[in-house]
Amino acid sequence: MFLEQDKLCKIQKNMGAEALSPVCANYPRTANQLGGQFEYSLGLSCPEVARLALLKQEPLGFIEVRKNPSLAGSGSLIRQKWERGEESPAKLALIYDLRALIIGILQYRTINIDARLMILGLLLESTEKSVGTEFEMLEKNLPMVLAEYAEMLPHAMKIQVELEKIEPDYSLKFSVFKDIISALMPKIIKGRFSECLQEAAEGLSFKSENPKSDSDIICNLRKFNSLICRPYLKANPNIFENYLVDYAFRTTFPLKYKSVLLHFREMVCNYLILKFLILGMAAYHKKLDDD
Repeated sequence: MFLEQDKLCKIQKNMGAEALSPVCANYPRTANQLGGQFEYSLGLSCPEVARLALLKQEPLGFIEVRKNPSLAGSGSLIRQKWERGEESPAKLALIYDLRALIIGILQYRTINIDARLMILGLLLESTEKSVGTEFEMLEKNLPMVLAEYAEMLPHAMKIQVELEKIEPDYSLKFSVFKDIISALMPKIIKGRFSECLQEAAEGLSFKSENPKSDSDIICNLRKFNSLICRPYLKANPNIFENYLVDYAFRTTFPLKYKSVLLHFREMVCNYLILKFLILGMAAYHKKLDDD
């Protein structure tokens, strides 16, 4: 609405940066508050941020900075305030330990992403059973859970080997994604994400004038995955890792809901949607590159 033909903001161009609203002035920066601590990150909806973060070969890292008054005072940008024991430094310290282990698992490059997510799901299942949805048993039981899974990581390859023995159900994956994208398309009618959905739908033959059977589409998609997606992802092997690490930090994972497993399921669903979107767009453009 406020962009001119050169894609520059009309307000900033004519009135200066001081005339921007807090959201526009701070974009793509976001802030979360966990206890008395603020966590700052950059949103992947910004194309340049996505390019820098997702294509980064080294593991994403974190640094300590001074409190940012412009973000701290902007109520619309402060998200995910945790309210289950913020008054207890001991509980908060354990939450930080849990989140550090989560990041460590997501960045454990000895095994593939699917195996990392399997271990993460097991960790969160054990966490929820041990500490309760209100974290009432946090201080008593979480240290044992964290120690158990930290000791498990050096042996994680065994989990990957067993996981690879399971034959993927491509028909089920395709059917679920087809339902998801069909539900999303009427709700997202403009913007770049809408364009991506349209392209992915056409690439996946959802909107083809001559629709093929699901089995034919799956066969074609496996071909595109082998010829286009796999070589690109081999050259850029950390895209999904970086996406998941960003998601975990930016959403104060796993604290969004009372159930840590519910937050985990949301993460996995977003990851699978992203994989299918990339595959669909690769099929649509007949290529996959950094743009």
